[in-house]
Amino acid sequence: MSVSGLRPLRRALLAAAPAAALLLAGCSATLDPKSGENLIRKAVSDNNRGTVNSVSCPSGLSPKVGTAFACKVTLTTTDGATEKGTITVHVILGDKVAMSPSDWHMRLS
Repeated sequence: MSVSGLRPLRRALLAAAPAAALLLAGCSATLDPKSGENLIRKAVSDNNRGTVNSVSCPSGLSPKVGTAFACKVTLTTTDGATEKGTITVHVILGDKVAMSPSDWHMRLS
């Protein structure tokens, strides 16, 4: 049977299927970099480490448990010194992230 012999709804669905497949193929669940950035800002504040001047976490990461990523951080310590480096953030559940003191890799600049 040719496509022209199908009912209009079936023709519309057949025509839309390739576009829908392309759209779905382009979608993937990724971790929002803001989740790591917000965690770092909160940790610096909560631990009286100073003020975060800038923080940048990578985008496009999978929210798979066990994924780890390094965020670039610049902060001003409570005594006025500037520290730069990375803080590693770990995905622990879906979009939930965590870090520990051993994940801080900061140096005076």
